[in-house]
Amino acid sequence: MHWLSLIGGVLLCLVTLVPLEAADIRYVNSPTIDLNMRRGPGTEHAVVTRLPHGTAVVLRERLGLWYRITPVRDNLDGWVLGRYLSLKPQTTADTADDMSIEREQQRFTRLRRKGIIRVFTDNAQVLRVMIDPLVWQRLTAPQQANFLQRAHRLHGNRVVEAHNMHNDALLNRLTVMGNTFAFEGPNTPIPGTEDPVPTPPLPPLPTPQR
Repeated sequence: MHWLSLIGGVLLCLVTLVPLEAADIRYVNSPTIDLNMRRGPGTEHAVVTRLPHGTAVVLRERLGLWYRITPVRDNLDGWVLGRYLSLKPQTTADTADDMSIEREQQRFTRLRRKGIIRVFTDNAQVLRVMIDPLVWQRLTAPQQANFLQRAHRLHGNRVVEAHNMHNDALLNRLTVMGNTFAFEGPNTPIPGTEDPVPTPPLPPLPTPQR
């Protein structure tokens, strides 16, 4: 009877034990900008890598609002804010057709309030967007292009320029000609879009740095 109880207990343990990888999978939920994975639980720690939206990760440890994670397809280890992880894969962000001007204005206003951007109109044709260079560098080339396109959609200027808010250096310029966009920028050119191209779908404006 003693051995039967012992075997029963072992079998119960085998049934209830779940591998960590299967029990604690989460997905990056940051559709507009890649999520920083840091060396420690805080923004003062260096960035190890940046995780795209939808990346599957394994939870290892929690400290306050931060989680130590390992991407499923990578051997790297680091920390991210828990609010950017979800239990299920999330869909991509709204496209331009899905998002109203009012919602875009709200996003733009939040960026201005946080000091990430400042907006000036030199004249009726040119809109100057002064942006934090650290945020600009975190955007991919398509995201930079989409940011300028959305600024044009929101304000209606024919030319939209992104400038480094610290030294006024030109980062990129969008010129709208009918239904086509042309980009030029001395520091961060958009590959493949130096000449006018058809208007592509637009994801939302970038969110503040994380």
